[in-house]
Amino acid sequence: MILFHYKYTLLTVAVFASLTIGIIVAIASYIRYKKLLSMLDPIADVAMAVMHGDLAQEVEIKGKNKIARLGKDINKMIESLKDRENKIKEYQKELQGQKEYLEAIFNSLIDGIIIISKECIIIKINPTIAIWTNSREEEIIGKHLTELINCRCKVDCSKNSDNCPLIFQNERLLPNEATIVNSSTKAEKLLYLNSAPISGMIDEPNYLIVLRDITEFKEMNQMREDFMATLTHDLRVPILAEGNTLKLFLKGILGPQTDKQREALENMLESNNDLLRMVSSLLDAYKYDSGNIELFKEPVHLKKLVQDCIAELTPLARKNDQTLTNLISKEIHSLNIDKNEIKRVFRNLIGNSITYTPKGGSITVNAENNDREVIISINDTGKGIDESELEKIFDRFFSKARKFRKVGTGLGLYLSKQIVEKHGGKIWAESNVGEGSTFYFSIPLDAKQE
Repeated sequence: MILFHYKYTLLTVAVFASLTIGIIVAIASYIRYKKLLSMLDPIADVAMAVMHGDLAQEVEIKGKNKIARLGKDINKMIESLKDRENKIKEYQKELQGQKEYLEAIFNSLIDGIIIISKECIIIKINPTIAIWTNSREEEIIGKHLTELINCRCKVDCSKNSDNCPLIFQNERLLPNEATIVNSSTKAEKLLYLNSAPISGMIDEPNYLIVLRDITEFKEMNQMREDFMATLTHDLRVPILAEGNTLKLFLKGILGPQTDKQREALENMLESNNDLLRMVSSLLDAYKYDSGNIELFKEPVHLKKLVQDCIAELTPLARKNDQTLTNLISKEIHSLNIDKNEIKRVFRNLIGNSITYTPKGGSITVNAENNDREVIISINDTGKGIDESELEKIFDRFFSKARKFRKVGTGLGLYLSKQIVEKHGGKIWAESNVGEGSTFYFSIPLDAKQE
């Protein structure tokens, strides 16, 4: 009985001791937990502040335990974020400065600027466009391009922009002029137009249209052209009168002449004819430029037409010991053309070859036809044309005559180009310096007579 009581007492003491130890451990753990929370709370507060963008807070470091090391790492992270934030602010400031600079340039341009989408919807304009149209920017943005300008191309983009040459850079249809109307005065401005896609776009590209006001330039140019036309027209009358008078002298109607006098009169008449051709070329160039030219087409046999031209120019070629040859076959189609105008093309091209071919050279005229057109060629064994000049020889007033101390207006090839294009054809040249040149021009077969 005493033994049982002793064992019970020991068990009671053991249980009590275990409970006491458990309570002590629990109290110690709670104290440690509270201490840990008290150390983590400041870190949590700083983390929350950083999350909301406040980088002014830092963790207060106490001791050298793991929590202190965590606090140091967080402080380093905050410093790194501060550096990045400062750099971002610097970049933003720089970008804002560049944006303001570019915006100032954009708004200061005297040329009109329009930015459009792929659907030809206006996205942005500069103040010049607003001034020209007497409209506010917000009234224009969002409109279709065709509601603002008439770009004078042959494509109707108002319903479908899939074929718009400004967007797809279709060189054949790409316009270089446009008009814009002032909504208040209804005055129209004539503009030179250029367009290009804006590169570097992540999404679908936008397109830039640059418009330059050429209204006054065109008006001044038209006045100059009208003056030249009037002047050349007035010059033709006395030149024709002088030519007729010289012809009367040569016929002996106004009295006999000595051989020397006759030779002098013939030279004067030749110079008079040259001057008349130059004045006529100036007048005709004006007519073609203004569109005031009308073709009088008729069925013409090409070989016969060329033979007539060669007959006219043979005396000039003989002076230089040159040979003119017509190789055009009788089988070449008869064409529905303006006989006098195409004859002028042949005279210009053959005469040009005679002028720039040395003595003893040859000029050959030939033609061939395919399913679409007749292509005529005039080949010579002359000086040839430098490659850099081949693209310029058909320009207005471009002439090599001055280089070789010859008289010329530089309108012969220009007029030939106008005449050929008026017939729906094209003209070009190929050449090797020192070996000669070949001039080509084509007449579409839709002009042929069956």
